Amino acid sequence: MLEFWAQFRESPLWTGITWAMVLSYLVYFTLLVTYRMSVRGTRRSYMTASMLNALGLSLASAYLFAAAINMAGARLFTGTFNAIIAYFILRYWLTIKDEDNWWKGRGTKIRRWIRSLSAGTKTVAAGAAG
Repeated sequence: MLEFWAQFRESPLWTGITWAMVLSYLVYFTLLVTYRMSVRGTRRSYMTASMLNALGLSLASAYLFAAAINMAGARLFTGTFNAIIAYFILRYWLTIKDEDNWWKGRGTKIRRWIRSLSAGTKTVAAGAAG
């Protein structure tokens, strides 16, 4: 099993995945700087916080996957470096969750919308019965 991952690490697919992770990290860092420079409560802050939340978890999981592949292939330095990057991404992702963004309160809004859809049919049935 470890031989498969060692061969996978040398494939062009792994090189493409690595480049995609690096470019995603550059976008994440650019968004991070933009968010820090924007005024709180503005549309710019709202949009960058939303994009940071959307990109943060997927990027951290990609770096953790890369760390596991590198550790399995006996590249300890690269694996440790990827794990450290994932740690800092997750750490910042958890701190930005309290900010105002598109994702905040999304579950409550979806629940209310579903409730309003079902409430509309219940009120018609209750009105017809009474």
